[in-house]
Amino acid sequence: MHGPRSTLLGLTLAILGTAAAFNPIFRENEMAWRDLFLAFDKAEREPVVKSYDLSYLTFEQQDMLKSVADIAELANLTGLPLMDEDPTEGLRIGFRSLSPPVRTRRRRQYEKLPECKPRIVNEPVEQHHDGMRTIPTCIERKVCGGCCSVGRLCVATKTKKVTKKVIQLGTNSATPVLLNVTEDEECECVCKVKASDCPNTQRQEYDQEHCMCRCKSSLREEKAKCESVGNFWDYNSCRCVCRSLAGRECSSGYFFDELSCRCVPLLF
Repeated sequence: MHGPRSTLLGLTLAILGTAAAFNPIFRENEMAWRDLFLAFDKAEREPVVKSYDLSYLTFEQQDMLKSVADIAELANLTGLPLMDEDPTEGLRIGFRSLSPPVRTRRRRQYEKLPECKPRIVNEPVEQHHDGMRTIPTCIERKVCGGCCSVGRLCVATKTKKVTKKVIQLGTNSATPVLLNVTEDEECECVCKVKASDCPNTQRQEYDQEHCMCRCKSSLREEKAKCESVGNFWDYNSCRCVCRSLAGRECSSGYFFDELSCRCVPLLF
């Protein structure tokens, strides 16, 4: 058994024995990498959700929240750091190398408000019922679309006429025809509520920036006096509302004053 063949056989057995000895180590490392990957994947599926307290906002700011539709507007109104959120930590694992896992930071972005602008839409073409069909059955057209802040609509401010060439298909004929179509060129977000919609022009004024009717600025002193005595200010009627509904009936020669919430003498 001594000779080149026996020497080669011995080396082969030695290599196989060494691989078998290290095999548990390789398997242990493989399981460790697998556990690390699974733990990372689970952490990614359960992000930390923050909740911001908005109780510090004034009544006017809370009222303005109704017209906010964009993250930037919300951050500007509330002062919250929404445009500079802390990035989410992640673990990037390299499978093609033996290098250790690399800790990285990835930022999740908020969705942006779709801009109000002309957008290509698909619209069906009216089909004739007298044995004629129009081909294609659907054409593209530019129409104003997108989103606006609350209380506004995306409408066209400029349009143009365009022609679309189609085929009218009959039983034994195919005739090229031109369809006259109106397309939107320019769009704008306009208020749903107009100045003419304000019901009480004596005590209300139109706020074009927020598309709403507001109490006149000249009523601020009256509002402050109303709230200073513990009453409520009604923003719809722009008048002081008493906290208690009792005691509104007054004797002859007196009337119930909503501002002071008591009976006062009539002035003749």
